[in-house]
Amino acid sequence: MRIHLFCLFLGLASLTTRAAVNNDPIVDRLQAYLDQKDYFRLKMVLAEEAPHLPDHTRTYFQAFVDNAFADNVSSMKAVKTLLQTDTGLTEKQQYALWSLQEDNYYKIGEYRLARESCDTILHRYADEISALKRDDLANDRMLWGALEDVPPQELTLPGITRVRWKRDAGGLMSVPVRKDTSTYDFVFDTGAGLSTISESFARRLHLHPRNVSVDVQSSTGIHNTSMLAVADSLYLGDVLMQHVVFLVLPDSQLYFPPIHYTINAILGLPVISQLQEIHILKDGGLTIQPSTLQRPSNLALDGWTPIVCVTTDEDTLSFHLDTGANTTDLFSPYLQKHREKVLKEGRRETSTRGGAGGIVSTEVIRLSHFSLSVGGQKVTLPHVQVLAAPTDAAGEKYYGNLGQDVISHFPEMILNFKYMYLNFPTAI
Repeated sequence: MRIHLFCLFLGLASLTTRAAVNNDPIVDRLQAYLDQKDYFRLKMVLAEEAPHLPDHTRTYFQAFVDNAFADNVSSMKAVKTLLQTDTGLTEKQQYALWSLQEDNYYKIGEYRLARESCDTILHRYADEISALKRDDLANDRMLWGALEDVPPQELTLPGITRVRWKRDAGGLMSVPVRKDTSTYDFVFDTGAGLSTISESFARRLHLHPRNVSVDVQSSTGIHNTSMLAVADSLYLGDVLMQHVVFLVLPDSQLYFPPIHYTINAILGLPVISQLQEIHILKDGGLTIQPSTLQRPSNLALDGWTPIVCVTTDEDTLSFHLDTGANTTDLFSPYLQKHREKVLKEGRRETSTRGGAGGIVSTEVIRLSHFSLSVGGQKVTLPHVQVLAAPTDAAGEKYYGNLGQDVISHFPEMILNFKYMYLNFPTAI
């Protein structure tokens, strides 16, 4: 996979199940949801139709659902069962399952097994994948290989812990992270697929460098070369964070000249998702606690990309949840789906957008008074930008990103990564 600094993307190939070959409409429907990364509808329809599906078909789709809703152990077991016993799998199905298994192994910190999964794909399924995907897998292989002797990342939650967060000079949410006796501000970013740090800051914190260079793509589509480093231990309040893997970028790639703004370090989703339940208060409070309350899931993971279920007046859509984004945007799939309305009501503009490694200008269509509902609450934004073209060479599946302009409408946001939900308990 190509590593995205603000959106780690696991590119699973489109695949066709045996039942779909026989024109089974239920399986065709499930497959369409999987291809679209609509994990919420996939989970719902799979549960409804499970009694009518053959065991191997149900297990196949369940493996992807379990992965998306953070049950990697169950997903791994399902994949192993299918690969070891189901000889009728097509090569595309086998390839997709090995890709899923690579992601499962990475998320639980089994880096050697993740590297071996890459080796299997490159050896067995070369004819099934594009040159771009082969490059991504080679990049993965170097990454996992460099981490083979690193223990899995581990967070120790002693109970309820509270810290204060603040807005940094770039308007991003930052939290106090302690290393030895010193405390530093780290950006708290659900949109970062790996925690990230500048070269000078990695030296200052005495992180352990790894001998590897990997390809990184920012949210603006710019590619950069990054090194890796590992922090033995860091603290967020009373939470001990061990064996945290960081992408290490040159200082220049985390500096934004137009606003004279520098990012030193980012805590990404691999750390945030292990905090179990996070209460982010608008007044600057942040509470981390073990998860106790179960709710219906409206949060999922595509690789290390957090996806949240959003409803609008016209539709139910999957959005990328990005606490590192100041604004909510609509992506090119939204334009494709609602082209007539967008072109009729919107105004074309050129927008300057920043990401690690640089700033780019892109064509957007500006809409006014865009309403959406998420986490049990409705928000009307005074304006929103619709991106006219994909920012990712592999294409985009999500309809937008949910940024701080929505989150800041509410006094509290709860992120629960055990039961996979986002909730806004009360409205202003």
